[in-house]
Amino acid sequence: MPAGTALRLEPGGVIELQVHYTAFGEAVNDRTKVGIIFSKDPEAREVRPTHFFNAQLVLPAGAKDVRVDADVTFVADATVWGIFPHTHLRGTRWLYTLELPDGTKKTILDVPHYDFQWQTYYMFKEPLQIPAGSKLVSSAWYDNSAGNKSNPDPKVEVHWGDQTWEEMQYTGLLFSPAVKPGGMK
Repeated sequence: MPAGTALRLEPGGVIELQVHYTAFGEAVNDRTKVGIIFSKDPEAREVRPTHFFNAQLVLPAGAKDVRVDADVTFVADATVWGIFPHTHLRGTRWLYTLELPDGTKKTILDVPHYDFQWQTYYMFKEPLQIPAGSKLVSSAWYDNSAGNKSNPDPKVEVHWGDQTWEEMQYTGLLFSPAVKPGGMK
């Protein structure tokens, strides 16, 4: 987390991990480990994880350049710390556009060469201050053609699914609600 921030874990809270595995014909052991560093700052600003996605995506068989959008509207002022784009083997590119309440649009993240093998949060050097009423639009492009060497089967129409041979249009988002006057976080 950025300096001066922390995720909140309530007493008795649960940490849930979603780990994607693909069977390949033999039993193996999972060696997942989780490390947690607790904040020593009692005034740390809370960062909340959330997500938005388009689970209605359809990638026609053999289609090379399919765009799928999703969006989320901020109902209150917020700070956005980072964005996590996620697709599977057919994802090729991501673009995030912020649409402000006055109609102004600006690109806030462009990932022109998305790589399924390199998935990460893109943390902003300067966190984004988002006014209420703004819309964050995510656009992902997919290659479901035979020209995509990673494509498991270009002959099938592809829909949303957890398995790697299916697809996702998923965005993770790290944000903080606006700091209220008087310092309440």
